[in-house]
Amino acid sequence: MTAAVRHQLRSMPVLRFFADDTLDHVFKMEELFKKIEEERKANGEQ
Repeated sequence: MTAAVRHQLRSMPVLRFFADDTLDHVFKMEELFKKIEEERKANGEQ
C-alpha cells in the first residue's frame, strides 16, 4: 500500500487494530435488564 500512495503522503500512518468487545458488554447488560424486569413482574412491581 505504501508504494501506491508514496507520492501523495509524506509518511505512511501506523494503523493499530484491537478487538472490540462492546457488543459483549451490550448483551450482558440486556440480559441483566431482562432479569430485573422479570423479577419485578414476579414481585408485582412496575
